[in-house]
Amino acid sequence: MGKFIEKKRIKASKRGITFSFKNKTNANKSKTKFDIGEHYIVDLKNNKMVILPSNGQGLKVSRKKTKTDEKPLFDIRNNEALSAFKDADYLEVSIYEDKILVEGYIEENTNTLSNTIKKIKNKILGKKVIDITKLLNVKKTASMVFSRNELKMVAGDESFQISMDDILGSINTNIAESIPTTDNYISYTNKYTKQNAKVLDFTKSLKNIEYPLQIVSLFSGAGLLDYAFVKEGFEIVFAIDNDEDACRTYRENLGDHIVCDDICSYPKIDVPDTKIIIGGPSCKPFTKERFNYGKERGKIEDHKDSQLILEYVKWVKSKYADYDIFVMENVPDLLTASEGAYLKLIKEELSDFEISHGIVTDVEQGGYQNRKRAFIIGSKIGRVNIPEPLVSQDRWKTMGDVLAKVDDNWPNQNDVSIAREDTLERMKYVPQGENWESIPEYLRTKARHSNSYRRLAMNQPCITLVNYRKPVIIHPLEDRILTVSEAAAASGLDKNFVFKGKLSSMQQQVGNGVPIALGRSIARAVKETIIKYVQSKNNIALATI
Repeated sequence: MGKFIEKKRIKASKRGITFSFKNKTNANKSKTKFDIGEHYIVDLKNNKMVILPSNGQGLKVSRKKTKTDEKPLFDIRNNEALSAFKDADYLEVSIYEDKILVEGYIEENTNTLSNTIKKIKNKILGKKVIDITKLLNVKKTASMVFSRNELKMVAGDESFQISMDDILGSINTNIAESIPTTDNYISYTNKYTKQNAKVLDFTKSLKNIEYPLQIVSLFSGAGLLDYAFVKEGFEIVFAIDNDEDACRTYRENLGDHIVCDDICSYPKIDVPDTKIIIGGPSCKPFTKERFNYGKERGKIEDHKDSQLILEYVKWVKSKYADYDIFVMENVPDLLTASEGAYLKLIKEELSDFEISHGIVTDVEQGGYQNRKRAFIIGSKIGRVNIPEPLVSQDRWKTMGDVLAKVDDNWPNQNDVSIAREDTLERMKYVPQGENWESIPEYLRTKARHSNSYRRLAMNQPCITLVNYRKPVIIHPLEDRILTVSEAAAASGLDKNFVFKGKLSSMQQQVGNGVPIALGRSIARAVKETIIKYVQSKNNIALATI
């Protein structure tokens, strides 16, 4: 998206959508591509409006005379355009160099909000719905694209190729040797065929493809899985979790669309309409090390959190929703728990989806942890394949790579637990890559897990970080556990991601999160299926230029 210029608020009118703006700099140069006399097209996918420049086709920008100059004037009276905003009290117009976005809002009425607004929430912006109680405080971007013919108008060319890698927005380095970019196209050389190819540049507009890439997120926690999907061009429009500190972290990094509430009682009618739902129900019932109630060990169905798998299924099947894709993540043991009963239940209850499942490892997807997660993915628009490993073992990232990223400018670098003297004494005996077994017998605790007092190794990937404080995961070079920033970096986050809450909570938030590289691999798999579906639906040409 081009540079942001200005934002205007105009009153909604049944007669038309009319607005103007100053388009000249002090040097009398145009700020945008929407100058007087230029052409533009209007896109109304998903009942929202995007105005785009066009090469000589479509509508023409009019002029508005003032005492000192003339301004570009838009006067749109198309009935379909007006119907998209028939319930809005006002319109918000966001003007960019190369795009104008029009969004509708209603005024908040504290006396009559609740039930009345809930009934009309699905009428305001069509299938892209946002929480009405937050409309005045939350800015939402569009999720739409122009048609194939309109693409030709904008690009000014009559033929083009769209390949899977190009449309994904990041051509695989195993395929592309060079990617010189022009305004409208990417050119590259295929390593295997040595042929040159030229494609429309979808790297910045993939999330605007003719399919709503908006997501409902359940069991969202601090938002690491959501963050990974956002990095791949998706938009999270609703999230829910009952951990207040995790929700604080989520709001800090992803936005105010998260609700801190009980997922089992939250009214599903209040959830925005999307085609995709993701989330990871509590893994506690399925993690052998954490589910240990003495005689009850192994009886998964007796754990209070085991019902949350069923709750996730209820959300997918909600009569108020119409999902095309769901993504469920958990520990690998979920796939075999109770002799496969939980996996079988999910398949039976969601039999209208084509379901794939498997285990993905973070370090094999370019991450830093040797952490495995199970994914169960259902789709009504084509199978979503579980990602295959991308990185061979000889190229795995290491704990040394993690620590090379982190410095004192990271926001949570000072957030670290201070060990007791006896704990420090035990740490001194543990070399890199070893654990509690290196500690003298007289100093040992009762902890016998393989990761108890595990010192990370600089030349190896980070081990799976759950709550790294409890088993005492030791820094490779210092006698202490990791800081929150170091643990975040090991999960693939950068210093722009800030954790909030109590120290113990921040440590748990990192441990509960899906590593970013792992999450992005799943997001890409989902995106690839959507693209194939859109290509098939729109009969997009695949011929080389």
